[in-house]
Amino acid sequence: MLISQGGFRRGVMVHPVIYKFTHKEYLDGLLSGRSIKAGTLRDFRGTDNPGSRYFAENTEAMGSGRRIENPLDTLIPRGGIDDALEGRTLVHIDRLSSASEADRARAQVTKDALGIDMLGGFAGPGLSVSDTIVQLEVPNYFIYCCSNDLSETTVARIQADSLAFSGRPYDVAVPIVDVNGFANALTIAVCRKLGWFGSMRNIGGPVEYRANIFSVGDGSAELPHPMVKHPFFAEQNEFRIVIDRQVEKSQAGFFVEFEGDTSRLFGEPVSL
Repeated sequence: MLISQGGFRRGVMVHPVIYKFTHKEYLDGLLSGRSIKAGTLRDFRGTDNPGSRYFAENTEAMGSGRRIENPLDTLIPRGGIDDALEGRTLVHIDRLSSASEADRARAQVTKDALGIDMLGGFAGPGLSVSDTIVQLEVPNYFIYCCSNDLSETTVARIQADSLAFSGRPYDVAVPIVDVNGFANALTIAVCRKLGWFGSMRNIGGPVEYRANIFSVGDGSAELPHPMVKHPFFAEQNEFRIVIDRQVEKSQAGFFVEFEGDTSRLFGEPVSL
């Protein structure tokens, strides 16, 4: 089940400095503003579908006689920059029977938390659904990912994740010292490339790291949000800029060019 949620609202945050991690070969393109990658949630979701992975791994385990202590563990991210849970919330239905008062109560808890009826279509007496993943996701947005932090822990984590993602670690961090100016320049460049006109908003702030995988009946479940990631990624200390306009689900990121002098946007690059 795939459910797209509506737009989001979050105020733009004034932030003293953030860091863009990259490879030195791309440094000139970034500092000059001639070649800056505006990514999308689609890019970072990659090709891994967490629901499909859940069924594949649990089916394999059952066939081989192996025991999985907690089937939800198969959904947890595994490293790298890409994250199949980007802007997604997953709800595991272990078992729900419309004939069970207790199961109907668990379904109601999830409905109150997420607004989704997990027993919809299973209203007849004795009908049930089990071992199913319900996947909710926000629409696709343009995003730009940086980090709040240049500590040894953050650098080591981002280098390890970039190594897992591309086969080589990032080797330079570029301070963005005018965050609002950069966010506005990025938004204008994307709008110019796509031929968008009219007012446009961008949202910036630290990513919130909290659970986005839940069992049915868990009252702490929350709807997905483009500024929320699984706690697995917390050491990245990510700061994210989001252009607040939904785009097609298939829209991938692309390189854009900033207009004018970009020197005021950046500080001195730091070799890693």
